[in-house]
Amino acid sequence: MKGRRLSNYSRRVDIPVLSERLSRYVSELYRRRHWLGRDTGPRKLANLAMNGVEAAARRERLRSLPSVVKVDISPLCNLHCPACVHAGEGPEALARQHFRPDQKMTVDQYRRVIDQVRETAITVSPYFMGDPLMHPDLAALSRITAEAGVQLHLSTNLSFHLDDRRIHELVDCGITHFTVCLDGLTQETYGRTRVGGRIHRVLDNLGRLCRARERAGSDRPEIEVQYIKYPHNLHEMEAARDLCRKMGVDQFAELWGSRDNWVEERPLGDEPRGRWLFPRCLWPYTTLVVKYNGDVLPCCLHRIGEHYVDGGDSRPVGNLFEEDLEQVWNSPAYLATRRMVCNPGVVRSDPDAAANFCQGCGALFHNDDGFEGA
Repeated sequence: MKGRRLSNYSRRVDIPVLSERLSRYVSELYRRRHWLGRDTGPRKLANLAMNGVEAAARRERLRSLPSVVKVDISPLCNLHCPACVHAGEGPEALARQHFRPDQKMTVDQYRRVIDQVRETAITVSPYFMGDPLMHPDLAALSRITAEAGVQLHLSTNLSFHLDDRRIHELVDCGITHFTVCLDGLTQETYGRTRVGGRIHRVLDNLGRLCRARERAGSDRPEIEVQYIKYPHNLHEMEAARDLCRKMGVDQFAELWGSRDNWVEERPLGDEPRGRWLFPRCLWPYTTLVVKYNGDVLPCCLHRIGEHYVDGGDSRPVGNLFEEDLEQVWNSPAYLATRRMVCNPGVVRSDPDAAANFCQGCGALFHNDDGFEGA
């Protein structure tokens, strides 16, 4: 009897997929381990713990607030990487993406966001599909975050003309975690995925950033190099690791990438996946994404091809410029999102579920191409 119950449970929970996903979560948590550092007080730790408790309890209306906030200060970017919305060529959906110079969050708008998350958020990441160095007020935005006692994680391609003043500013403005995307050591290798980037510029900026931090006598920002692996750049990875260590980089992270474009029209799944012991996605319990126009999204991995399309089907769950955080976080749309990640089969009994942000996501629904989402 016990054996049969365990066997049925294992099929329902899908142990291999659960193990793979948990392994991924653990790996990401290890990379971000210093986020739980000296700026993380008891209230923020308690809120993070409550995130986990409420997810395990499958609650829809939450007492806890997001512990990680991604802020799309601007979707603009200087490169045209083949996997990105900025690729320029590729799937037809790319032609629908619209990017304009005025797509920038103002300093006052950003301060409004930070004022609402400062008590419970552990980390703010000021980027989504753009590069944060494109924003002319990045230093001011960073200082607002630091003064609020919130850690700031910035990720950039670093292929910019940066003078010594700007390098010093990046060290001094309050950034706590600085990730540089570096996918090769030669221009031929690097340029295959970082289209428009210049590897000599990246390496020069990275070296000066490390030296400026050393001269300042500071251990911040924590400097991480992220090496996205492809078959064409594996032969340069160890040399890149050695060079980064000599420069003074704190962490070298490697992970596999895909050259498939993110906006490629994948078939939306119709058949919901089964219930798990835990929600199939933790984003609606831990993380908030705020676009440059205030729209709030439950995650940054779904509907990528719709977020920067005029009239696109992005399905925001609220707007933080028009509503307070707690109103958005427990809005009917957000409650419906948590209901779906806990039980994708709700679409069979709730006709309104088809209009939810998560409808068709590969993490919740079976797709014909085998894509499994987040």
